[in-house]
Amino acid sequence: MLYKFTAIFAIAWATASAQAQSVNASQLSDALAFKALVEDTGAMASHRGQVPAEAQGLTGFDLGFSVSQAHLQQTDRYAHGTVGLRRSMYWASLNAHKGLPGGWDIGAFISQGMDSQAEPNGIDQRGVELRYALLEGSTLSPALALRVNATELKGIQNYTLKTQGMDLLVSKGFALFTPYAGVGVVRAKGRAGALSESVTLGKTFVGLGTNLLLVNVNLEYDKTGDVPSYSAKIGWRF
Repeated sequence: MLYKFTAIFAIAWATASAQAQSVNASQLSDALAFKALVEDTGAMASHRGQVPAEAQGLTGFDLGFSVSQAHLQQTDRYAHGTVGLRRSMYWASLNAHKGLPGGWDIGAFISQGMDSQAEPNGIDQRGVELRYALLEGSTLSPALALRVNATELKGIQNYTLKTQGMDLLVSKGFALFTPYAGVGVVRAKGRAGALSESVTLGKTFVGLGTNLLLVNVNLEYDKTGDVPSYSAKIGWRF
């Protein structure tokens, strides 16, 4: 699995230089196929925090660049009505988190698809989160946090998608490493012309963060609905 994570960067950059395709949902008219599209893209666009549960405190911040890969599971069901969505999708993200008083943290991200393009700027995602530390954690006990989030997917012609989610995550630091895990639920709503669909997806994820000198490295595996994804982030966390 470590090889899988480290290969994401090289594969994603290579894919970004490949010939781009337009993405268009205007030909999709079957309700069951549209539901499959919402499930796949809702899982792909769902929030990935890539941070542990510990509150960062008023002076704390986390800023990083990440590359992610998601494996869509139902492309054969809606391929006749869309153009440009591939089974393996890659995107690059800029992530920022800031600590607040009282155990609260806020975060946001913006993403750009790296292997597809729709007029005029390609597939992109954006999202926000609010996290509260239920347990602060210590050298002996883990930290526990509740997170709510919302995302929006743009760039697929004639198609809009928004998600809302809630996660419960736990983490525990060990020397230089901080493993974390969580479970949650995602509500995704997609619309294309007269078609509209809302789905609820379960989410599980595990991750590992470490500080190497002044650089923070984070690896995360996420499975939302039936869609697995892998993310690798590098940045600064204080």
